[in-house]
Amino acid sequence: MQIVKVRYHMHGTDELSYREYSYFSEEPLSVGDEVVVPIRDGTGKAQVTVIDVPEEKIAAFRDKVKIIPTGSRVVQIAVEPKMHILDMDQVQKQWESGTAWLNKEKELTSISDIIAPQKNPDSLDQDNYAITPQQNPDVLAQAERAMSLMLVAEKAIIDSDEAVKAATNDLSLIAGIKKELTAQKETYLKPLKDSTAKINEAFKMYMGPVTRADELLRGKILAYRQKQEADRKERERINALKIEAARAEMAVNGELSEPVDLVEETPAPLQRYRSDIGTTSTMKVRKWRIVDFSQIPDEYKAVDAGKVTKLVKAGIGSIPGIEIYEEETLQVRGA
Repeated sequence: MQIVKVRYHMHGTDELSYREYSYFSEEPLSVGDEVVVPIRDGTGKAQVTVIDVPEEKIAAFRDKVKIIPTGSRVVQIAVEPKMHILDMDQVQKQWESGTAWLNKEKELTSISDIIAPQKNPDSLDQDNYAITPQQNPDVLAQAERAMSLMLVAEKAIIDSDEAVKAATNDLSLIAGIKKELTAQKETYLKPLKDSTAKINEAFKMYMGPVTRADELLRGKILAYRQKQEADRKERERINALKIEAARAEMAVNGELSEPVDLVEETPAPLQRYRSDIGTTSTMKVRKWRIVDFSQIPDEYKAVDAGKVTKLVKAGIGSIPGIEIYEEETLQVRGA
């Protein structure tokens, strides 16, 4: 059998484990193959990273190497988008020859000449319109128009007021097409967003009790440990006072009137607890809180850009340390 090395997908994501793990494979595999492999508690998804590993490399632990059975390769089905787009070389040739891409009898001098996009729905799978925009003839038609718009815009020369007026017509058409494409995109995204919101809401409700149970038990364990630690420190404090009092008495009288009665000290709380099915442990996590904002170095402070923008748009005259200026932009409105 072939010997390979794999890296596990971490927690069901595309992120791969740092370590590699050796397996026997009943069928030939290639680097990059996705496979389902046996692991300690069942199966998991992994990616093949090394193939044809020499057997001496696993001699020391050969009896522990698991086998990837035949049929474990994950088949990746690549769906090539059936997008009906323009041949840009042909568009360029038509432009240079002074003919329109939609109507050979009419010269294309402006985006305004692009009126009715061509559709070719015969080659598209209409069952997938609701899933893949690449197979929706309305979307593809707009895509064709967008490509032509870009070509016209690249060729445009704005050198007169008349040219600005013509470009204004074109920009109005562009605004309409952008609006239409955005609306078409939303028809695909909205059902997904709605479904995602409902799924998140449902699982938030399902996860609520278990999340609360997790918080309660963690909090109670930490509170118990804090109480243990506080008790230990209090016992140490009491004993320290008793020892200090005994030393003072010895300094005055040369002897103790009675033995020092120390309280029993308790050990520090355990750092790790093992049960039948799990382990809990503690660790120190560094955190921070602001105690005096004026003492924080400037390099750790950030400007609230959103708040500043609102003030500037509202007409505020000046803000110390900030330059307020005007920049010309272009507004386009349809007739």
